[in-house]
Amino acid sequence: MPRLMRPTEPAKPTPVAGGNSALEKQVAELWQSLLSRPVARHHDFFELGGDSLMATRMVAQLNRRGIARANLQDLFNHSTLSDFCAHLQAATSGEDNPIPLCQGDGEETLFVFHASDGDISAWLPLANALNRRVFGLQAKSPQRFATLDQMIDEYVGCIRRQQPHGPYVLAGWSYGAFSWRRAPHSACTPKASRFGWC
Repeated sequence: MPRLMRPTEPAKPTPVAGGNSALEKQVAELWQSLLSRPVARHHDFFELGGDSLMATRMVAQLNRRGIARANLQDLFNHSTLSDFCAHLQAATSGEDNPIPLCQGDGEETLFVFHASDGDISAWLPLANALNRRVFGLQAKSPQRFATLDQMIDEYVGCIRRQQPHGPYVLAGWSYGAFSWRRAPHSACTPKASRFGWC
């Protein structure tokens, strides 16, 4: 007498991530959305098919949604989900500014200023196209500054911690260009370059 075959159980969906961190789960969901495939903590963004364009979109969405403050260099240096999230978590506990956007080989360092939304992710394509070091000044919480000059004073201090001596090369667009024009004269040496787009 023929035996009845046991019905095959449907395959269980692959979990988005195995970590317990809320940050890790949010980042994993974003990776999965961009890559159109399941993501686990040990997975590497680029080995899963991610490219520089996807990476730029992912970093921009992380910053825009307020999930974490990130840049492309973070992903290149920490390309697995668990390492990337651990790096982001550690970065939030320390001094944020200036944020490295690109570690180029050029002699000069470029400092870029955020626009009115406080975000610097719009600078990422330019930063990665330049063969120079690029750092961004991002607004941690614009509301905590009583005046624009107070904010500029803090950013000048951040720049000097990264680069004690000039000349300095600064860039801004929209609100950022206006803000740099208001920067104190002590921010730069006489040889400093300043440029911006309005």
